[in-house]
Amino acid sequence: MDKNLTVKDIILSFKNRANEHIIKDVVCSLGYDISGEMGGKWTVKIDKGKVIIEDGLNDPDVVISMNDEDFISFTLGKLDPVNAISAGRLKITGDAQIAQQSAKFFKKYQIDNGEEREELVRLRKILSIPQRFSTGEVMGFFLNNLKKKKIMANKCPKCGRMQCPPREVCAICKVEASEWVEVGPEGRLTVADIVFYASPDPLTGEIRKTPYITAYILLDGCEDPDTFWHEIDPDTPHEKLKRGVRVRPVWNEKRTGAITDIKYFELVED
Repeated sequence: MDKNLTVKDIILSFKNRANEHIIKDVVCSLGYDISGEMGGKWTVKIDKGKVIIEDGLNDPDVVISMNDEDFISFTLGKLDPVNAISAGRLKITGDAQIAQQSAKFFKKYQIDNGEEREELVRLRKILSIPQRFSTGEVMGFFLNNLKKKKIMANKCPKCGRMQCPPREVCAICKVEASEWVEVGPEGRLTVADIVFYASPDPLTGEIRKTPYITAYILLDGCEDPDTFWHEIDPDTPHEKLKRGVRVRPVWNEKRTGAITDIKYFELVED
């Protein structure tokens, strides 16, 4: 810990560390009751982008109480707030939600050691690398047929099961499956999962719209349990997602030989 750093230094730095774009519509006040030799009482008021620092506790919305050494360690990220609260080293009085949100109001405190720092420029951008990867002859044949609105499976010569999507070798008999059969495109719903968690795409980092519905579909011509995984029209009423209902694919107008050539499956209404 920097021995020259004081609690007052940190309190006064709130003005320069303010995240203006976050606090532009925020109106609240934070009280700091710090004990110890460097301690004191301050109120940090936030008024729609402005930060005002006052001596004393002037009717703040929340009061954060700590000793001076813990406050400095907490500011420098060396003291975990959850552990500090459970150990009784950090006390929050008043609106705890404001105290929790206040972590976003200010930039992280940086110790000025007098050295000239290299300026860093950060550009947020989703990487798009122009590369192509071979899917292999079997999967390539399957994907190319999606352009023609055909769903292809390969048939095991030993047990007769249909694999869709296809694999070079039967997963059960361990023999090569080279006979192609067109299946579907309609089928029956076996399992549907309604997903509410907005998980990020691992490739782009983008967050998809929720809820979406994933499903296992037994395509016509295939036998249970060899189901085809895809999605159901997200606008489908959830009460209609029953095992055994008929579904059919909705194709993209522009097809490129990817699984997204099928937008989703929709229910076949009677």
